[in-house]
Amino acid sequence: MLCCTICGRVLKECCDLFHEAITEDGETVVVCNDCAIENDLDFEPETE
Repeated sequence: MLCCTICGRVLKECCDLFHEAITEDGETVVVCNDCAIENDLDFEPETE
């Protein structure tokens, strides 16, 4: 189960908007869309 690292909200992969963000330490964390926008986080680039 995915949870937002910042607010702790449970995220459903099928229908919630979330992002993988990179912390200052270089760690990849999951954050909900609202927290990502609010905290102006850098997003991990999508790979195709």
